[in-house]
Amino acid sequence: ANDDSKNPFAAEAVDVITVDIPQCVTKKFAQAISAHEKGDIEQAVILYNLIDELHGDVADPSSMAKQMETNFFNRGLAYLSMALALDPGNLKRRGYLAKALTDFDQVVRFHRSDADAFLLKGLVSELRDDYQDALQSYGTAIGLDPRAAEAYALRGQAYLHTRLKKNLARAVEDFTKAITLNPQDKSLRKIRRATLKLDLKHEKESDEALVDTSSLPVGKIGQRLDLKKFRRKQPAR
Repeated sequence: ANDDSKNPFAAEAVDVITVDIPQCVTKKFAQAISAHEKGDIEQAVILYNLIDELHGDVADPSSMAKQMETNFFNRGLAYLSMALALDPGNLKRRGYLAKALTDFDQVVRFHRSDADAFLLKGLVSELRDDYQDALQSYGTAIGLDPRAAEAYALRGQAYLHTRLKKNLARAVEDFTKAITLNPQDKSLRKIRRATLKLDLKHEKESDEALVDTSSLPVGKIGQRLDLKKFRRKQPAR
């Protein structure tokens, strides 16, 4: 076994030792959330990973399904935060995004109606330049929560990143819907106005024509979201 400092030791037990793994998971999850809240993302990930390992030793894994769904969600969120803190060309960023995508995929397998998981899955896919999956995930999130302004805004930006002429009008529609749901967001009005002008400029081109959207004031992918508000608390056992 290992002690709290991860130093190995051995001892002879005089009786059978039993471990309450669900109780261990509850304790470690509290520590993981505390580290996550303090901004110690790497330590949070270590603890989320440990919970994943402990779950494999449970006699009836289905009894911890809700806890594991929350663990996957928070770990995916942590990996996403770590990725966004790095430059786009950083190899570690790609690795973190791949792990985040795996975790959010796990969440939606548990819970097909989790709008936030689909929203974040879409964001991860967009950051990986997989716009088809991003648009599909954002669309699912909108279907589950039609009043999620941020989902419309993110899908609008994803449409722009495809650079297809036909998607300019779709982006304008999404920005319009997002503004309707969140009238205080002035930056969205600026993006919408610029996108509409670009669409009119290229109105005579074919739908499949590629358009240079680099001049549009969309900012960095993901900067619109406050990831802290998505972090989840430990569910009741």
